[in-house]
Amino acid sequence: KTTNSGTDWTSQNSGTTVTLKSLQFINQNTGWICGENGVIITTIDGGNTWNEVNSNTTETLNDLHFTTPATGYIVGNNELILNTTDGGVSWITQNYGNAYDLYSVDFIDSLIGFAVGGRDSSKFLKTTNGGLDWITKEIYLSYTSTPILNCVEFIDENDGYIGSEGQYLNHSGYINRTTDGGESWFSQLLLRPVENEDPTLHAVEDNPTTIQQRGIRSIYFKDSMNGYAVGGSVDGWWRSIYATTDGGNTWQKKYGYSEQTGLLSVAVTNSGNGIAVGYKGVIYKTSNNGSSWSQLLSGTQQGYTGDWIGSVFMINENLGWASGFRKGIWYYPLIMKTTNGGRIWETNKEFANTFSRDASNIFFIDENIGWATFYNKSSYKTTDGGATWIQTGNPGNAKYFKNQDTGWSVYSPLGVYKSTDGGNQWTQKSNVSSNSIYFTDINN
Repeated sequence: KTTNSGTDWTSQNSGTTVTLKSLQFINQNTGWICGENGVIITTIDGGNTWNEVNSNTTETLNDLHFTTPATGYIVGNNELILNTTDGGVSWITQNYGNAYDLYSVDFIDSLIGFAVGGRDSSKFLKTTNGGLDWITKEIYLSYTSTPILNCVEFIDENDGYIGSEGQYLNHSGYINRTTDGGESWFSQLLLRPVENEDPTLHAVEDNPTTIQQRGIRSIYFKDSMNGYAVGGSVDGWWRSIYATTDGGNTWQKKYGYSEQTGLLSVAVTNSGNGIAVGYKGVIYKTSNNGSSWSQLLSGTQQGYTGDWIGSVFMINENLGWASGFRKGIWYYPLIMKTTNGGRIWETNKEFANTFSRDASNIFFIDENIGWATFYNKSSYKTTDGGATWIQTGNPGNAKYFKNQDTGWSVYSPLGVYKSTDGGNQWTQKSNVSSNSIYFTDINN
């Protein structure tokens, strides 16, 4: 839980060890979570305590949606739909079978709701009487096959969106839109990020050995015009963030890397603060209505995720920098920045070109001028506090400057170098193999 827009997070005791899949709070105190093995837990004190309620099922419960503090719905595997009218104390089964799984549910009022999923084909269900009857609607998308539908989000009874998987190696997924309550759909293909990567690395993207969800995993609209979508998969397929400012007519890619674990959920407040979260504990943050997103220092070093920090440099007790590598299938050089004494580190720059994980070093002489060095690869310089980084000079192990012009660089095993023009040009001063350097003054 966070109470300050994600600066600090505190762990809460759920009382269960199963994987939890979906969470909703109707206000700051009352919320529900569902998950595997039919688990449903609820809180009425803002998450300080959680209590399990009987769902009368052991199926995996994938998503929940409450329309009022009393009325809620949950969807899960094997066509399962549950409904409560007493705030989650008791649940009744509205639908059950074995032909497909349901992954997402959304209601626009107490009567009209939608659920999506699939297994061997797409499934789109609609109710107009509060779930007493669920009708399977034929859904025709602009695909050569019928993919799993991951998420559904409706703005009103007519205007809605579905996120689904892509079909080919260069597809990040589809966002599908309806303006007539689901009778007809327009599909927009979101292509993978264009990076200098080996296209054969994931040649079997669309023929996985195990069934898994991928593509667009979550869609969220804070109003009728401004919406957000995130995607990817557990195995590291095209982590992506998209945004629209024209009601879903067009979507702009705000972040995308093809070899990192996916994002699973996104939400943005009316004030423009937002969070996107994903596999292995990854967290992204925006403070400008989704125009830009930065990853926080978060997540575990498992699979295609996790950060290796090689160097930290603090200007004062609050402002500091760090450099290292972010793991994909390769390693992406990155620079991170803190403005609150290290309580939170935001990604300042993530470089698209992939390196092997080597030594990194960061050094600043004031709040604006600094150098980042990635061993045997490249060096970068900023003069505007990290707003822009320009490739310059030689790589190496470390750099040290006494002022904006005069500095030294060590490069194992080649030796020691000196620059008098801010790191643009370097002259070798020693061939002694070195890893670190420090000057007390301009001479010593």
